[in-house]
Amino acid sequence: MGSYERLGSTVSLPVLEELIAMEQQLREDYRTMLGSLRTSMRRHFDQRYHRASEALLATQVGNRSANSVFSEAILYVLDENPLATVHLHPAVQSLLPDLCDDGIELIINGERYGKRWKHQVRNAQQALKRAGLISFDGTQWSKIK
Repeated sequence: MGSYERLGSTVSLPVLEELIAMEQQLREDYRTMLGSLRTSMRRHFDQRYHRASEALLATQVGNRSANSVFSEAILYVLDENPLATVHLHPAVQSLLPDLCDDGIELIINGERYGKRWKHQVRNAQQALKRAGLISFDGTQWSKIK
């Protein structure tokens, strides 16, 4: 018998099968434990992230209305060049991603009217147009200088 073999002892097949079953159960328990820990940690992280996002958004918006925030974004975007609505909306969304959530639909009496944030942007566009700050030529929105 070699020196390495002498470190162990002879094991019967029933004992070996029992040890294998115990090892398999431990592996399963370990995966379950990690899964529950991940779920718990993920939930904890998601809660903290949500609170932080709300605080950052509240700081960004301050005491202004959503219409005011969207209006400022529109004016900023139109500083560069006139834009069609199809290009204006993504530009505003890139500036205000937290306010422009594609997952929130505007639903009235069970009927879907598109993304809520796009309606808010259109309302801001119309308010700016009425105030004489932007114009629409039928194709593009422009900032009146």
